[in-house]
Amino acid sequence: MAIEERKYVRLDHRIICKIVEPGATVLDLGCGSGELLVLLQEQKNARCQGIEVNDHAIFQCVEKGLSVFHLDLDSGLSGYPDRAFDYVVLNQSLQETLHVEVVLNEALRVGRRVVVGFPNFAHIKARVQLFFRGVTPVTNALPHLWYNTPNLFAMNAIFVITR
Repeated sequence: MAIEERKYVRLDHRIICKIVEPGATVLDLGCGSGELLVLLQEQKNARCQGIEVNDHAIFQCVEKGLSVFHLDLDSGLSGYPDRAFDYVVLNQSLQETLHVEVVLNEALRVGRRVVVGFPNFAHIKARVQLFFRGVTPVTNALPHLWYNTPNLFAMNAIFVITR
């Protein structure tokens, strides 16, 4: 099914799908329930693997037939050889890590390119909630209340890193 025919595809997933070349190998760090991996397999015939720390999300990935491993990104990627993947994706997961530099260095070691995306903390919906309600915003992209958010850092962008 073409990306345009899907009922709903997140904008960040569409952007990443455009970046990834057909037939590429992809490691998604913090893959969540695997929507991006499914999209890359269907649209780009990519060979994908995910890493996730949340057990419920891992079960959702397995139900979709995805290859996913349980791992905390802050512990590194020592089980992976250098340049094992064409792309390593950190989409809305880097801001949840404690050791950003370690995670980025490991991603650059195992991937030829690293795609990093962050939730848009400055989106108009978030700003309106903050201004009119005086509380930390809760949106589809930022679904957590301030006291239980996994986000340790606030950033906004999607970029590709190569060495």
